[in-house]
Amino acid sequence: MIEQPARVTRIFDGQAELEVQHEEGCSSCSLRGGCGMGSLGRLFGERKRRLTIPAHDLQPADRVVLGLAERQLVSAGLILYLTPLFGLIVFALVGDALTGGSDGWTALAGLTGLFAGLGLARWMARRRETRPRVLRRT
Repeated sequence: MIEQPARVTRIFDGQAELEVQHEEGCSSCSLRGGCGMGSLGRLFGERKRRLTIPAHDLQPADRVVLGLAERQLVSAGLILYLTPLFGLIVFALVGDALTGGSDGWTALAGLTGLFAGLGLARWMARRRETRPRVLRRT
């Protein structure tokens, strides 16, 4: 289970809006400030993400810990990254076969497949509704 602290900012229409603070690095080693992820975090500054979940018994200013199963995260990542890549490769191969190896048409077909894959990945992600759940209050 992947855990992330969050704070409830407001409640509306049975939904709780949460603010999640992202850290600079992955915090998995002592090189936190010296690795590439830490440098990227400092470059882009502090980032706060907002998301909504069903409110149930949450109140504004509550501090909670959100959880997401590793399996959900991996499957969502595979869909979002591999679907556009697969579309790019398949469309480029088909375009190459249909046009007799014309580089321009092959590239255009590949880009079409990339955008089709992005659209398909977006549609699949919306259908899945992978959302974290509140594990506990802190």
